[in-house]
Amino acid sequence: MTDDSELIQQQIETNILSGPHVVILGAGATCAAIPNGDKNGKKSSVMNDFIKNLQMEDLLTGIQLKTSSHNLEDIYSELYEKPEYRDVCSEMEKRIFDFYSSLEIPDKPTAYDYLILSLRKKDWIFTFNWDSLLIQAYARCYRLTNNLPELVFLHGNVNVAYCERCNKPQRMDFGRCCDCGGELIQTPLLYPVRNKDYTSSEYIRKAWKVLTLTLDEASVLTVFGYSAPKSDAAAVELMKKAFANRTRWYNQFEVIDIAPRETIYTSWSDFITAVHEHITVHRTIFDGTLLSEFPRRSIEGYLKRNFKGWWGESGVQLCECQTFDELRELLKPLLENEADGDYSVISSNQR
Repeated sequence: MTDDSELIQQQIETNILSGPHVVILGAGATCAAIPNGDKNGKKSSVMNDFIKNLQMEDLLTGIQLKTSSHNLEDIYSELYEKPEYRDVCSEMEKRIFDFYSSLEIPDKPTAYDYLILSLRKKDWIFTFNWDSLLIQAYARCYRLTNNLPELVFLHGNVNVAYCERCNKPQRMDFGRCCDCGGELIQTPLLYPVRNKDYTSSEYIRKAWKVLTLTLDEASVLTVFGYSAPKSDAAAVELMKKAFANRTRWYNQFEVIDIAPRETIYTSWSDFITAVHEHITVHRTIFDGTLLSEFPRRSIEGYLKRNFKGWWGESGVQLCECQTFDELRELLKPLLENEADGDYSVISSNQR
C-alpha cells in the first residue's frame, strides 16, 4: 500500500513533468545567434549603442537630447514624447523594420537552431525580438522533426502576420492566409516606449495572454539575452504576476546572459525568490544549461537529476555542429525514441 509521502512524491513528479519548459528571448539571443553577422555579414545589436551599430546617427543630427544614454530605449522614448520629432521616430521605425527584414540566417546551425531543437511541442519560446531569424531557424529545424516548440512574438515581428478571419498568426511572406486565402495583417512592432500598447493589436493581446497562462504552468523558465529594461517595466510586471506570484518550490529558473552576475540577480530578484533560489546562470546555451545537457528532455532531465537522485551523465548533449547532417546525427537517438513514444533520458552508459 502506498503511503502518503509516496503519493505526494508521485504528485510532485507528475506536476513537474506536465509543465512546459518556457524560454523568453531578448536582443542578446539574436546577437548570440549571429555573433559574426548574418549570412551577409550584417550584425544585430543589443539596445546599448543600437543607433550607432545600425548606422542611424544621422537621424539625431541637430537634436539636443536630455538623456546622455546610448541606449535605444532611452533615446527613442524621449523622441517619442515630443510631437516635433514624430517624423524622426517614423523614419527610425522604417529603418529598423527594413534592417531586420533583411537579415538572413547563416547556413551553419546557430544558437536559435540549437534552442528550437532542444525543445518539443509541449514547450514554448516567447521572444521580444523583431527579426525573423527565429522563424528562419524553425523552418529548417522542421525538416528534422515536426515536434518543435510553439513560437510567440511579444513585440511583433517583421515576418509575422495575422488572419482575423481564421484567428491565427502566420508568416507574412506567405502572402495570403494558408487556410482561407484571406488577407494577412502585418503585426505591429512595439517600439521601446515606456507605456506600450499591448491591447490594440489582437495578435499582441493574445500573445501576452498566452504568455501569462503558460508562465503560470511552467516547470522550468529560461531567460536568454533579455535584460528586463525600464521600457518594458509593464511587461516585466505582467511576467512577475504570472510566474513570481507564489513560491514555486519545485521549479527551476535559468538565465543565459553575458551580463555580470550581480546585475542578473538584481534584475530577476523576484523570480529568483519565487523558485526558492533555484537559479543557474550561464554565458551560452552550451554552458551547462538544461537545454544543452538534456536536449529535448530538459524537464525529464531536471526531474531525474534533482528528484530521483540520479548522478549519471546524459548520453546526448548539445555541442556545436558544423552542418545540419552532423546535428541530425547527434539528435538521432532522441528522435528515434520519440517515434516510439519514449521520452526518457538517454544516459551515457546506454550509448
